[in-house]
Amino acid sequence: MTVVSAVPRPPRRIPWPALVALAYAVAQLALVVPHLGLGWDETVYVSQVDPGRPAAYFSAPRSRGISLLAAPVLAVTHSTTVLRIVLALLSAAALYAAYRVWQPLLGRARTALAALLFASLWTTVLYGPQVMPNLWVALSAVAAVGWFLRAVHLHERRRALLGLGAMVAAATCFRFSDGVWLALPLLAACAIVPAWRRPAPALAVAGGFAMGGAEWVAEADAFGYAHVRRVERALIQEYRETVLGALAAARPATDLDAVVELAELPDMVRGYERIKLDNVDAYHRRRSELLEQLRPAPVQETPTCR
Repeated sequence: MTVVSAVPRPPRRIPWPALVALAYAVAQLALVVPHLGLGWDETVYVSQVDPGRPAAYFSAPRSRGISLLAAPVLAVTHSTTVLRIVLALLSAAALYAAYRVWQPLLGRARTALAALLFASLWTTVLYGPQVMPNLWVALSAVAAVGWFLRAVHLHERRRALLGLGAMVAAATCFRFSDGVWLALPLLAACAIVPAWRRPAPALAVAGGFAMGGAEWVAEADAFGYAHVRRVERALIQEYRETVLGALAAARPATDLDAVVELAELPDMVRGYERIKLDNVDAYHRRRSELLEQLRPAPVQETPTCR
């Protein structure tokens, strides 16, 4: 008689990272989605890809990554609730994917704890279903740093470098300025830490930043960002010359109010981008009117009798 001994099965591991992501999705669907309409910034991002609405003015500090993420939903429906639900589910999946990168470095338990601590922040829950880049930049940065450390410590060459470049590109696409502040420390680490002085991670960071920022750079001239800065610099010298000329031409008895108003005119130049340029036009119109008041009236010759 042959006795077959039963081979004990290893205990099934509890998928803690996946459970954290599931709880994060449930929290968004229960606490945020039913109670939150579109905010002002969200309407700007949504309008860029919504075929049923005119595009709002898109200023230079913004990037189009979050608009592109929402575009497939808006192509099918205009429902804010559906958009919120889809983004809540996508953000939960992104949370899992971003922290999953760290599992070979920290282990399953510590990775799940880190994801839980981040997901339990009220700002994280609030921004998950919103059409805003904040959370997506943060998760891209988490994944990028994880891939960077795997590339320099675990020597996962091709996979880690591709993940690093992709996540830097994603963060830059969601917000260009944040991509800058993600890429700079990573490049500095490649230069400062002797063990990390290898060209491949630095090239992956630089390449990802270039890919993610290419669209923003291409649109920069269309935004007129450089033009606004040139106008601001020109206004400084123009204001000095205006005030000095007004003081020289003013008659104390009659022109004091006009000179004071000229000195206060820069308060009109408020806002940014197109709003600021419109206010600059209004500033120049009022400046011309006040300077006209300060000009001395032409002297009329008194006719003489002969």
